[in-house]
Amino acid sequence: MNARVKNVLINLVVIGSVIVALTSGIRIIGV
Repeated sequence: MNARVKNVLINLVVIGSVIVALTSGIRIIGV
């Protein structure tokens, strides 16, 4: 696997995790 592609995939996973964490936090605060 290309290093650049691997870095992009890792970034997508990290960003996805952050978005999920933020949405979960908003839901908890909203409740």
